[in-house]
Amino acid sequence: MEIVKIILLIPAAYLTFYSAYWLVCTLLGVGFKTQSKAIGNNTPEVLVILPAYQPGPSFPKVLDAVESLKTGGKLTVFCLMQEAQPEHTQDARNRGFWVEEKAFGHLEGNSYHHALKHTVAQILSRMSQGQINPSHIVILDKDNIV
Repeated sequence: MEIVKIILLIPAAYLTFYSAYWLVCTLLGVGFKTQSKAIGNNTPEVLVILPAYQPGPSFPKVLDAVESLKTGGKLTVFCLMQEAQPEHTQDARNRGFWVEEKAFGHLEGNSYHHALKHTVAQILSRMSQGQINPSHIVILDKDNIV
C-alpha cells in the first residue's frame, strides 16, 4: 500500500510543480509590457511601393490617387518602372516620387521575385544611409486606383 502512495505522489508532485511554474511564467508575462517603437512625433512614415510593369493608360490616375495620400505624416513613393513609357516615368518623377527604371525579364526565374529582391535591397540601402525610416510599407498594384 505504501508503494502505491509513492507511485501516485510522483505524478502529483510533478503536475503541481509544473502548474506552479506556468502560473509564475504567466503572471510575469502579464506584467511585462513592450515599449512601442518611437516614431518621432507619432506621425507614421509610410513607404508606398508601386511596381509598375508596363503601366497602361490608367497609370496617371493611380499616381494621382497615391499622391492624394499625402494628407498627414511622411509619405515616400517608390515607383519601380519596368518597360514603362517615358511619359509615365517622367510623370512619376515630376510628382517627386522615387523612381527607378529596371528590367528583370532577362533573368532566370520569376521576374516578380527579382523585382521584390531589388526593391528590398534599395529600401535597405536608403535606410542605412538615413534617407528613409518607414514605420509602414505598402505595396500597391499599378492597375488599381487607391
